[in-house]
Amino acid sequence: IVFEIKSIAPGKVKRTPAIDSMLAREAKKALTQIENNQYVEDIRARGVTHLIKIGLAFSGKKFELVSVQDKSI
Repeated sequence: IVFEIKSIAPGKVKRTPAIDSMLAREAKKALTQIENNQYVEDIRARGVTHLIKIGLAFSGKKFELVSVQDKSI
């Protein structure tokens, strides 16, 4: 499992719809960062073939999570 975590200051956005969309956007950015920075390459070099990549964004008690299962045999 590869995690990338983003946080948003709890007081930054007050409205619920705005924070929900911001969390979703940041979670997707976190997943993109895993891809762009090739965090998985070292793990693959060690022979791991099944990975789960998770982008997580949170603000206080609210969070958004996106994941991708990556299998390369």
